[in-house]
Amino acid sequence: MANLDDLKPTETATVYDLLTQVGVDVSDWRNMKRPEQYKSNPKYCSNWSFVEPENVVVLCIWYDDLRLSGHKIYQNLNMKQLASQLSDVKKGNPQIRRANEFQRALKIASERNLPIRAIILGGTTQDIAKKGTKPSSVDFRRLDPVIWHVESLDAKSGAATIVRGEKRKFVDQYSVESPEGRLPKKKPLSGEAYERSQKIRGEALSRANGNCEYCGEPGFETHKGDFYLETHHIQPLSEDGPDELENVAALCVVHHRQAHVGKDRVEIRAALEKKFSRNRPL
Repeated sequence: MANLDDLKPTETATVYDLLTQVGVDVSDWRNMKRPEQYKSNPKYCSNWSFVEPENVVVLCIWYDDLRLSGHKIYQNLNMKQLASQLSDVKKGNPQIRRANEFQRALKIASERNLPIRAIILGGTTQDIAKKGTKPSSVDFRRLDPVIWHVESLDAKSGAATIVRGEKRKFVDQYSVESPEGRLPKKKPLSGEAYERSQKIRGEALSRANGNCEYCGEPGFETHKGDFYLETHHIQPLSEDGPDELENVAALCVVHHRQAHVGKDRVEIRAALEKKFSRNRPL
């Protein structure tokens, strides 16, 4: 079970050394008047985020801001809002630049699907709401060996959530590959075939987050580590049901079969229609 205590930093490693471990280019750190002090280069060592294009994003996050929900360890952030608050307190504060760079790093990680490595900080944080308070002080740092990912990012408000663990990939019966790495071969069929939107299926799978939208139980993990559910049109396409998100549910294998041929298929359909009716246009 996830435990926040396991992430509490007790080491005094430098940012330079931790960045080197994850493959971030730190060669420019030595370009200073006293190159022997490169590990404390003020141009870099106090930054909150680091981006290695097309490779990795490194974020410095505070241990005290971590949250635990079930097995999920996460942190809610809003660097856009923080930059605005810092600007109200003191114009030209270098922390404003660091907050904006952090927000850009989140955007890059989200858009390019880059892994996030977290440097977890321990120490005292500044209360920016009070003028004249001492700046944050880092006493300990540790590099989390587990990859993080951006779960959500609102470009307009700046609100974001990062989660410990790699981003889950969801697949259904139309996208899963065989153990040999091939999609099932197609063969010509007589009669009509209904086209299904890959985008809509993907949105339904993401919404379900790996759990059957009828019974709530998780789907199963495939040989590639993806999470498998089956997408199902609540009002069948053969009955002129729309190929829209509000009419597509992600179901476990058992309840998908039951939704088609089970004795409870009417009850299952009614329950799904009720669940998603609030999202349907009037």
